[in-house]
Amino acid sequence: MYNDELFKLKLQIEFMNKGIVPLGLRNGGAPIFFDINKILAEMPPEEARKMRRKFRKLWRQIVTKELRHGGKKGRQTAKAVGHASKIPDKKFKNNRKHMIFAAVVKKVTNEELKK
Repeated sequence: MYNDELFKLKLQIEFMNKGIVPLGLRNGGAPIFFDINKILAEMPPEEARKMRRKFRKLWRQIVTKELRHGGKKGRQTAKAVGHASKIPDKKFKNNRKHMIFAAVVKKVTNEELKK
């Protein structure tokens, strides 16, 4: 499914609809392990600022849902994304990218299954 070009295109469209840099796509997007700041540096400053803010908003929405779940899952999520840290390190940033990528893949997959 992930190798399907149509699926990759739908993922890229979903990222653009959310207003963030496409992740996890070899063609037409940044690989999941790639530093997004390198892509944002090539953009106009105002556009890059908007994308950074939308990215933070999106991961906070995802984390908030999982933190409200509470229990072991909530503690693991908070620890994985550095929820309490003021300045996130590279590990936390990568975990945040993975969470957003997984959420977008889940959304696109669910839309595919509904058809």
